[in-house]
Formats: sequence, C-alpha cells, structure tokens
Amino acid sequence: MIDIPGLGCPVTQDTLMASRQLYNALPPDAPFPEIDEQSDVFREACEMIANSNAYATLQGHVLVSIDQRRLGDQDLGDPALDSDAKVDQDYVGTCTVTQPELFADLDLSNIHGLIFSVAPSHTRYPCEGKTKSPRLLPSEFRYGLPGNVENVDASFFTAFSNFVVERGLANVLGIKVMQGQAESLVEFSFDDGSLLVEKKDVSTKKVDGRLSNTGWAVTESGAVNQRGEVRCIASETEHFRVTANQAKGVLDVLKVLVDQGILGKKYLNPRLL
Repeated sequence: MIDIPGLGCPVTQDTLMASRQLYNALPPDAPFPEIDEQSDVFREACEMIANSNAYATLQGHVLVSIDQRRLGDQDLGDPALDSDAKVDQDYVGTCTVTQPELFADLDLSNIHGLIFSVAPSHTRYPCEGKTKSPRLLPSEFRYGLPGNVENVDASFFTAFSNFVVERGLANVLGIKVMQGQAESLVEFSFDDGSLLVEKKDVSTKKVDGRLSNTGWAVTESGAVNQRGEVRCIASETEHFRVTANQAKGVLDVLKVLVDQGILGKKYLNPRLL
C-alpha cells in the first residue's frame, strides 16, 4: 500500500496544515527556476519514472509557489479556520483552474493530492508523526478521484524522495499525478491562482519566447514525451500575470487573455469548449 497522504492515505486537516507549510517553503515563480533537461540528473529522474512503471501516471514537475498560503489566526486556537490550500478543478471544457480555498470549505472526502514534493525532515508527517526520512506530501490538490497508481512500483516514491534530496533538488523537482492529460498545456498566473489551457489553443505569436517548461511526461524508454506543461512568463524576473485590477474571477481572466489575442474567442463561450 502507498502510504502517502492524498495518494494512498486520505487527506486530513493535518495533511492540509503540513501541505501549507511545505508550499510556503517553495521558491517563488519569479524569477522562474530552470531545470537543465540535458543534465545527467534530469535524465536519471526520467529513467527512474520509466523503470518504476510510473510513466503512464506520473510526470516530473517544477516546484514553485505563486503566492504564500495563509497561515490562519493562531490566537483563535484553530489555525485551520483561516488557512487555505491550492486546489485544482475543471472549469469548462479543457480549461482547468487552480485557486486557494479555505480549509473549512473543503470536502476532504472529494480531494486528493495533485503535485507532490518532499517534506523537510522536521515536518510532522500526517500518517506517522515527524518524518524520519524523506517523504512525499501534496503541495497542491485536485477535486475528484485520485489518479490510479496501482501499477507503479511502490518503492518508486521512497527512491524518488531520496534521489531529489541527495541531488539537492528537493525544493525544485516534484511529481504530478496526470489526469488523462492528452496534450501539452500552458499555465497562466492571475492574482492568487492559475489557469491551464491546451497549448494548441494558445497563440504562439503572442507568447513566443515567454514559455518555460514546468512539467515533463516520460515515455516507457525514459525519454521526455511531448506531453507536459509550460508556463507563460514575461521575462527572466516576472511571470505573465493577470493582475487583480484586471480580473477578479476566472471568466475575467479568460476575457483578458482573449482581449490580448492569446486565446480564441471560444473561451468566452463555454458551450464551444
């Protein structure tokens, strides 16, 4: 059995609190961290995913925090009342949105881990107390049923955790559970969330030179697949952002991207997606 919260173990309030601590320790996405896809360590990580039969379910993923997750009011005696977690859910069609939601508003029976990274050794691990060795925790979540990892060699998760710690990548490289992803995706940041759309729907002229790889699917042989994720960034020091004064909701964000010619007008009509 895979005893990882949000993957093999249920998500609890303790999981959310540990996840918030983990997420807030991740590097910011401006400047965006780069991973050398030609390096030996990157190839070794891909081979590890392939050799563990994880290539159909898991992909490597860059770890960043768009903004700091709220801690909550410790004086209230229950910090979960005002803390939040990053939760991913389908919006319309192939469009997916990730936004913070208060712990108190989450249906813990209907969320699972989406992106996993290694918990620091001092983290209180929800299943067994403080970690004695590197262990994975979800740093972002998703609504619905978890991805099927039954065919993945159970030793992979421990091996991957040890690998990224030993190579100094624990705060840079994690894994993401794929959800039937068939195409490459582009992520856009807005205020305190992000939006994922299929790359084929994004105007290449408008984002040329502003894309940076954030996720890598792997083939059975260990080679990098064309499927994966990229993030749209404006420069080396600032990622593309739809600011709060431009948009307050997902539909507003889509309108900004359509007005800028980055997305087609069909994104303003959910029936066409």
